[in-house]
Amino acid sequence: MSYILQRTQRAFKEAIEAQAWTWLRTVRGEISRGGLDDDPEGNEASNARPCIIIQTPSAQQYTPTIATFDVQVSVTLRHSADDSTADEHLAHADELATWIHGDDFIGDLNAADGFTAFGRGLVSHELDRNGRSWQTTFNFSISAAPSNIS
Repeated sequence: MSYILQRTQRAFKEAIEAQAWTWLRTVRGEISRGGLDDDPEGNEASNARPCIIIQTPSAQQYTPTIATFDVQVSVTLRHSADDSTADEHLAHADELATWIHGDDFIGDLNAADGFTAFGRGLVSHELDRNGRSWQTTFNFSISAAPSNIS
């Protein structure tokens, strides 16, 4: 089942990078790491802010004989509180939310090869100050398949 998790992360990474948000420095796809702590061994480029972290901690297959899944997704936007204001963070979180809730969202994900998204579930939003970071997380599920379906 990990193939659907990895393909979902890749589809999100590619779709977010295609948005060409000038304020975004990096997009990371990761299997669930709990509290989303930065990599202490990483360099500045791997921990660059603002960043978006995509997590796909689990997926449930709908029918045993058909490879379609309900994939749990968390998309987290992080800014350094030292380098940005809360207002800047919230403005960028609004851009991300507009995309997630927008009409082009599923089509943007479907641009990834080997992945098809069918729909998105309800979205919960969480705002937090995590250490020296502003953090907004969007949690939802998507209906998806690890293949190209037209």
